[in-house]
Amino acid sequence: MSKALKGKISYCVKTDRGLCHNVNQDAVSAFCTGRVGLFVLSDGMGGHSRGELASRGIIAEFEIYWQKLSEMSYMPDFQTLSGHVRQVIANANSNIYAQYNQGQVCGATVVVLLIKDDCYAFFSVGDSHIYNYANRKCSLLTVDDIWDTLPSTLGRYSQAEIVANKSHGKLTQAVGTKEEVNIHVGTNRINGRQSFLLCSDGLYKFCDKKQIEKGLRSIRSEGGVQKTMNFLMGKVFENGAGDNVSAILVRVE
Repeated sequence: MSKALKGKISYCVKTDRGLCHNVNQDAVSAFCTGRVGLFVLSDGMGGHSRGELASRGIIAEFEIYWQKLSEMSYMPDFQTLSGHVRQVIANANSNIYAQYNQGQVCGATVVVLLIKDDCYAFFSVGDSHIYNYANRKCSLLTVDDIWDTLPSTLGRYSQAEIVANKSHGKLTQAVGTKEEVNIHVGTNRINGRQSFLLCSDGLYKFCDKKQIEKGLRSIRSEGGVQKTMNFLMGKVFENGAGDNVSAILVRVE
């Protein structure tokens, strides 16, 4: 699905179960009005109980929020909207924990991009990613909540030992697995044209950063966000698409 808001925000959303799974535990959604955009991507924890319930639960919370926002007589300022997003994630965490984590583990990662006028905020829990392309530079905005990045791990093991360890890549938190969740948040301003990619690990583990940068660099060529989405998804499937794969591409003028 792709959509362009003339002179403001263009975006494209895609999710697929990949080549090796029967169930898609990813969930995505995008909301836009005028110069305000809210983009949400969630990846259910594989190997655990019904991760798709958690990811869909997160998206449902944001759908309810956006409906309430659209019914308001005015659009809140950027700081207020950012606070709302944090609260929606916290509410989703509480609801998923209460409903699905009774004698089992059920959770999901989440990344959220909020855009209002010339400001943006990004939010993350887990190991899904948000990339930003601006001033001819591709940057990873988010930090992975995995065993590899724990201070205790970095202080004890070399990088080679981390990669070889059985805990390599293991999630240390996700939405819904505990009563409280630590939400990573960052904000910045939009200066000129910028592009963003939100994606699950099913994309970046089967499409390296050079290819991601190539796609984001060419997003302004003919075909725009849809052409870039086709390019990135094509690379994932060329490399086996061994997991559910989801992405949201956003271009800001």
